[in-house]
Amino acid sequence: MTARYLFLLGLLAAAPCSAGEAVLQWNDPSRYTDIAPGPGTAKATLASMQRAFTGAFQQSAAALPEGYTFSAVISNVDLAGQVNPPQVMNPNLMNTRVLTQNYFPSIILSYELTGPDGEVLASGNDVLITDMDYLSRSTSVNASTPFYYEDRMIRNWFARAIMPQVK
Repeated sequence: MTARYLFLLGLLAAAPCSAGEAVLQWNDPSRYTDIAPGPGTAKATLASMQRAFTGAFQQSAAALPEGYTFSAVISNVDLAGQVNPPQVMNPNLMNTRVLTQNYFPSIILSYELTGPDGEVLASGNDVLITDMDYLSRSTSVNASTPFYYEDRMIRNWFARAIMPQVK
């Protein structure tokens, strides 16, 4: 019994401390530029995108010191690539998202970064986050994960624009 308690105490001690957090709001997704589904339904694509983007922002915010909060309202999304409908020659094919340099990912959001005392340290309205060279960069083994290019774009922007604001 004692060994079990010591093991549990060791796990708790090794757990990361509470860090910053990210809070997202999605402003009228039906008006977003491009969240058209590839395979799947529009509802499933939206839910999957929201999970992926929320995860990217939350993981980025975890690097913030304890008590810091990144809040954002996402007002537009344009996913990487373009959805091509099934071709007339083979109408049984599903919609397919084709990635090209011309259709790069972008997000428009308004945000606030607040410190532990509630003071606004940084903010922006209608900030455009984009990655026009998304296909030129080397990809990792995780490139097959959903919304990989958007995830990378969010993390890079957060590291460049938000992390330097932390005192």
